Amino acid sequence: MAALLRVGGCSLAGRYIRGFEPAQSITCVYKQFFMFTFRGLYARALLSHTSGMRALWLTILGLAISASTVAWAQPALTFRDCPTCPEMVVLPAGSFVMGAPASEEEDAPEEFRGWSVPQVPVTFRQPFSMGRFEVTRGEFRAFVEASGYMPVSSCRVLTAGGIWADRHGASWDKPGFEQTDEDPVICVSAEDALAYTRWLSQLTGRRYRLPSESEWEYGARAGSPEQRYWGDASPCAFANVADASLAAESDATRMVERYFACVDGYPRSAPVGSFAANAFGLHDMLGNVWEWTGDCWKEDLVGVPRDGAYRPIQDNPFSCIRRAARGGGWSSPPALIRAAQRFGAVTRSASINTGFRVAREGGVD
Repeated sequence: MAALLRVGGCSLAGRYIRGFEPAQSITCVYKQFFMFTFRGLYARALLSHTSGMRALWLTILGLAISASTVAWAQPALTFRDCPTCPEMVVLPAGSFVMGAPASEEEDAPEEFRGWSVPQVPVTFRQPFSMGRFEVTRGEFRAFVEASGYMPVSSCRVLTAGGIWADRHGASWDKPGFEQTDEDPVICVSAEDALAYTRWLSQLTGRRYRLPSESEWEYGARAGSPEQRYWGDASPCAFANVADASLAAESDATRMVERYFACVDGYPRSAPVGSFAANAFGLHDMLGNVWEWTGDCWKEDLVGVPRDGAYRPIQDNPFSCIRRAARGGGWSSPPALIRAAQRFGAVTRSASINTGFRVAREGGVD
């Protein structure tokens, strides 16, 4: 099956292209919000990509500098396997260190401490693909309508008093607050997410699945060793998190440590892609909604496969009482918005701050 291909921000005029080789010969120029520090000054750049050659112009400074002085974000190679399939980003083979150093883990809330250690070196020897965005409500709707699948019919919600409680009747299409079809689907269990990936696999003939924890963290870090892929920049430019507006709404101004001192513009979920992508071209890897992974839950990283594979026992929703979720959500405090942060949720549970994104074997056909 031919896939609709995009290189970076350049649409290839709706043409269908098979494989990597034709794409490498295409010349395109595109604008990308590319932030980096140059002598303490943030600059917006115009990036030109021509058959693999890169040039950079600082639109603020009016200077040309060598590409070697910048940590380059690679233009994203994206595709869809079908018109209603999620847009996918091809992630390159590579290595990273999974988990948090002890100094970072000490700052985690006590009830979460110890879950992101020890650090583990992981190497991916082959490229793989991951959803550019979290699966949207519209994409999940297409699955439900086509398959007749019945998702869970109750959902954990945040009450006016700031207490989490299960609410029967709350569901992916009735979460208790307004969403568009471009918002991430929420109120879905890990079983629901796995059912969606099985449907995609049958529809396309390719193996879709939930990412392993190591795949997820590799995608979230995108080469950054920092707690968050945006470094010291304002989190509200990069993620939908527990911000000042949520604090005011919750009348929780005395709990300052639970909120970021900025405003992201969304008191609940945000349409996917509303915030800047990381260096791999993935959006909302931190914040917006927690994301189910395919790994069964274990309260530390001992025994994580060093090749990026799932931990043993996966894909069968009845084999895991709990599964690992990653990334934090719109209600998450600063301590939980970290690339290494992990959480174990009951496989059959659903929440208004939890969704998922998909992974897929290989890249573009």
